Amino acid sequence: MPVFVENEANAGAHGEKEFGVAKNYENLIYVSVSTGIGIGIIMKNELYRGVKGLAGEMGHITIDLNGLKCSCGNRGCWELYASEKALLKSLPHHLQKSSLQ
Repeated sequence: MPVFVENEANAGAHGEKEFGVAKNYENLIYVSVSTGIGIGIIMKNELYRGVKGLAGEMGHITIDLNGLKCSCGNRGCWELYASEKALLKSLPHHLQKSSLQ
């Protein structure tokens, strides 16, 4: 049996295309905001990955040139400010503990 590994946004886009509300559309954009920000793109019924396979990595678009250092090596990436991870990091320490239990 073939096994495929895919990021969450691409898998979500594929799932919506095959089984969800986008079954009858040949083009769609699936937006995922959780620990990061990603977009799965379906164009002409095919998952679009881009030349290097990184299409949809919207969380790594710079929104602050002098911003925080990101794990990708860039500075000021969108997901450092607008993801679930950013929200949890901004909460006081005692609230973070209680939300994880």
